[in-house]
Amino acid sequence: MPYDIEKENGVFILDMSPAIRILTEQILAGKPVPDLAALFHATLIAAFADLSRQICAEENLDRAALSGGCFQNRILYEGCVRSLEQVGLKVLRHRLVPNNDGCIALGQAVVAGYRIKKERSL
Repeated sequence: MPYDIEKENGVFILDMSPAIRILTEQILAGKPVPDLAALFHATLIAAFADLSRQICAEENLDRAALSGGCFQNRILYEGCVRSLEQVGLKVLRHRLVPNNDGCIALGQAVVAGYRIKKERSL
């Protein structure tokens, strides 16, 4: 399905509204929800890979990191890894910590520990 990638003030913006419009029309037309879900997953994977490729090309990077709660979704995760590797990017991914709230909590604990240590050394 269609999506748009724009750049405003140096920031890339992924606009999924064209795909959402089509999905809404298809749902209202009675199309099977499992088929639409698969189509939406495939569109998100293509959009994430396209956006990553554009950012990496502009910034002269050869790798992309997958993190955040959406990558707990196995379909998105595996599809993005495959798509990013196909366009020649090395994929960085979590191995020792979860990619969602547990990782955020770990980061917060590291920052708090650093601040406490810094305050005690003053």
